This record gives sequence, structure tokens and C-alpha cells, in this order.
Amino acid sequence: MACWDDNVVNGPGGTSVRSSVRLRNGPDAGCGNSSGYSLPVGTRLGGWCCTYNESGNKWYYVSVGGAAPYGWIHSGNVTPDASSITTPCS
Repeated sequence: MACWDDNVVNGPGGTSVRSSVRLRNGPDAGCGNSSGYSLPVGTRLGGWCCTYNESGNKWYYVSVGGAAPYGWIHSGNVTPDASSITTPCS
């Protein structure tokens, strides 16, 4: 998957932000910011799907509280309950 790739499906699960971070517009640290602002620690995210990027890192496509903004977040920036996000991104 590349930056700006929107081949995502809405699946079950969710997580919370563990480290203040901005959502990305693709599953890679080199992709731009999708939301334009940092999400504070504890922000609840609705999980859509998950994928591994070309470097083998796990990323989740999420929404903030079930609504916009939408974007990608690295697995290291979310709480362990992210394991409930099991739907693969297509």
C-alpha cells in the first residue's frame, strides 16, 4: 500500500493513542499527515483495518471516535487493545 491509498474496509475493533502523534495518509512514516494536528494521548480510535508496510511494520487505518479525521497510525503508537483490529486492509 502506498501513501494516499484508500483501499480500506470498516472492520471491528478499536484502540487508544499511546503517544501523541499525527495520523498519516498512508501506512509509512514517510507519508504526510492526514489530520493536520496531533492526537493527544488517550484519544479513542475506531479501527477499520490493519496491514504491514514494505518494511514489515504493522499499521492501522483508524477514525477518531468513529468519524473524521481518518488516517493511518503505527502499531507502536497505540495501546495493546489494537489487537482487536483484525480486518486486513485490501
